[in-house]
Amino acid sequence: MKKERGLALAACAALAALMLLFASQCSPLYPINLWDDANCLLTVGRVMRRGGVLYRDIYEQKGPLLYLIHALAACISDTSFWGVYALEIPALTAALYAAYRLLRLRTGAGFALGAAAVWGALTVTGGSFMRGDSAEEFCLPLLTAALALAYAEYGRRARPMRAKRLLLCGVLAGGIATIKYTLLGAMVGLCAVEGALALKEGGVPRALKSAGVFLAGMAIPILPWVIYFAANGALRDAYTAYIYNNVFLYGGEAASWGQRLGELARCVQKNALWAVPAALGLAAQSMNDRCAENFAHFTALRQRMSTNLSQSPAVCINSPADAAPYIVNCSVQGIRSEVMIHYLEQFGIYVSSGSACAKGERSHVLTAMGLSRDRIDSAVRVSMTDTTTAGEIDEFCRRLLEGEATLTKRR
Repeated sequence: MKKERGLALAACAALAALMLLFASQCSPLYPINLWDDANCLLTVGRVMRRGGVLYRDIYEQKGPLLYLIHALAACISDTSFWGVYALEIPALTAALYAAYRLLRLRTGAGFALGAAAVWGALTVTGGSFMRGDSAEEFCLPLLTAALALAYAEYGRRARPMRAKRLLLCGVLAGGIATIKYTLLGAMVGLCAVEGALALKEGGVPRALKSAGVFLAGMAIPILPWVIYFAANGALRDAYTAYIYNNVFLYGGEAASWGQRLGELARCVQKNALWAVPAALGLAAQSMNDRCAENFAHFTALRQRMSTNLSQSPAVCINSPADAAPYIVNCSVQGIRSEVMIHYLEQFGIYVSSGSACAKGERSHVLTAMGLSRDRIDSAVRVSMTDTTTAGEIDEFCRRLLEGEATLTKRR
């Protein structure tokens, strides 16, 4: 597995370098970068590299982590976009590898790597990629990794995410918040599923625990920036440039909180239909987990019944060992099933005779199993539900063995 993942990571790195070589104007193939945002981002990165404080000494409205990436790019090359290209490669590599790991959960290695490559090619040649170097590009690996983590957890069991993975998802969300916080909307689905599953498992206290873990993860990449701006007297500048102006002024027209909230509500209303498949998928997964829990419950009850009834050599379990555990067919040899049924009825225990496909005649199923006539005529069918308890199984076994002893004496 390690070797397979290592090869996949190497392939993703090679694919990322090749794709960006042609798709990004930051690559060495392009003598000039005409993308406005790319020029702005690298300019701010150069200022930060020279000791300038973001938002205080130079104005831009994107997140601080994005400009730190470009400050690192400026350290590689201060006069070209080669440094940006060098940092784009690990970002796209991480996105491709996260996509590969996501697909690998349900498919083979070859298909997963091929599909991730196709997805990457479609992404970097799409209109939204905008010739490379954008906030969305550097958020892509974080979003894809969060999706892979979420599917690895929720796709296998409808339970709250394990704390370490939820903390990691919070860190990824914090990274997105420090690049372009408006892209955090993509994390709403994860938070909604986690909240619903946590409420189902442990009520409000469990949901608050999940929220605390997730928010703690978000704080890890955010708090250092808060400290940095506070230490440089630029906390208010950061809030104004990155939060306030993006909410109220970015569209070119001033707006109030009420107007922005109204726009948000209308967007949610238009996209509410997308919640339907997510809700159906969550319900289906919950039912699947319930089926698995029930199967384990019935298997334990069946084993308990077999152990209890083995105390009498006259009692035989007719159901095969690999049969569905919901119904157990057994025989008390020498006592006809109708007699045993009436005996058990006086204790409020109701069972059936023979098999489900036989009524008023000897079961052809039990006959085909090669059972003797005596075992067929004394066969009793016990059906269980998800509310059946171990105590009820013990009571049934006690009464059946008691009936075997009592009825045998009467013969």
